[in-house]
Amino acid sequence: MDIKKLRLFVAMPGTSMGSTAEWTDPDKIKTHFYEKIADSLEDATGKTVDLVIEKDKVLGGPIHASMFKEAIDSDVYISDLTGNNPNVYLELGARWALRDAVTVVVSQNVSEILFNAAASRAIPYSKEPDKLEQSVQKTVEAILEGLEKSNYCDSPIRQNADLLAYERSFINQLESEIKQLKNQRGEDLFSAAKAASTPDERLRLLIEAANANPNRSDILLNLGIEYRKQSQHHESQSVLKKAVLLEPKLSVLHRELGVTYGKKGDLDAAVESLEEAVRLDQNDPEALRNLGGALRRLGMKSAPSSIDWTVLERSRDSYAKAGVVDPYDTYALLNVAKLEFLLSKNDPSRHQIAAKKFEDLKPLCQFNVSQDPNDPWRRFDLADAHLFSGELANAKRLYKEAIDIIPNQHCESYLTSVAGPLKELIAIDVVTGKLKTSITGILKLIDNRIKSA
Repeated sequence: MDIKKLRLFVAMPGTSMGSTAEWTDPDKIKTHFYEKIADSLEDATGKTVDLVIEKDKVLGGPIHASMFKEAIDSDVYISDLTGNNPNVYLELGARWALRDAVTVVVSQNVSEILFNAAASRAIPYSKEPDKLEQSVQKTVEAILEGLEKSNYCDSPIRQNADLLAYERSFINQLESEIKQLKNQRGEDLFSAAKAASTPDERLRLLIEAANANPNRSDILLNLGIEYRKQSQHHESQSVLKKAVLLEPKLSVLHRELGVTYGKKGDLDAAVESLEEAVRLDQNDPEALRNLGGALRRLGMKSAPSSIDWTVLERSRDSYAKAGVVDPYDTYALLNVAKLEFLLSKNDPSRHQIAAKKFEDLKPLCQFNVSQDPNDPWRRFDLADAHLFSGELANAKRLYKEAIDIIPNQHCESYLTSVAGPLKELIAIDVVTGKLKTSITGILKLIDNRIKSA
């Protein structure tokens, strides 16, 4: 064994060796038997041997905790069963349960050893000098043999069981290392997911990353969003609710949960979550936009038979606030114009206001497309601006271009959001003539794309 010292612990009666013992003085037994064993071990191994007997300890504290700690800490353990002291049997059982080796059983009366311990090889000893010297020699030989064999096991409990015993500090260290490895694996998977070329691959990697790091809210956030993009709304809701529990003051988590509620049609829950997101971060244009969308759908929930104009006004105001936070947010600004169209049903003067807003936004929408041509939302914004400015042919072409670049797995999620406001305008009969015909044709394009995905 590659250790500088050997700790030799002796479990033995503290005061009386029992009524059948020939040698009754524990102190003399220590001096003439156990100290000689320790000295012989030092000579044989070249290592310092610390001989420890429980009754010799002076440090305060519960004795049982100290005794049982020796059962796992000691390199060599001698159990003196002379007199069949119950505590010594208990200590021996603890040692056998916790360590494979090296445990040596000794007794002045080997034939009197009780219970299952009787089946173990025991070394007899007595105070007769010749016999005592032989006992010391046999005990040292047994110890040396056990120390030299790395896979040696003298415990009847552990011989046929796949058991290993380690200190708590070692287990804590292993758990810490495992946690670090899992965190690193989760981080690697997360990075790979963000770089994935397909939605299916991204989802697979995000699921693995979340399994490796179940308490990472940023991973759960991205997983929830990807689930939603692939129209797996129940899974998205479950993941995002867990993320909110982990970090209830993080606005983006409430925002994305609110969007998912909206996709599921639970508009009251959507508005509640999005209002909380805005409360936590009043300068998040995406939260304000999505709150505007949820309020719009809530106000139009019973259309055309009943429309909540007050809620629609709140929707318009939320979109407008998003436009103030980010003046280049064409999605928010276009939705302000669409809300003006909807509200023109109740107030016709808003119709011209809406038309002018669409016309004014065309250059900004075109610029945004040039900056990010692969973003379908940018293209839909440009298509909306052309549609409601009266450039119907251009609008249809632009809608088709936007529709065509959406991955199949995201089609339903994206296109239901695009179709919703257009259907509402038709539902309350706020658009007429060629514009209505064009919108109907665009809705057919959207429906066909969803079915073919």
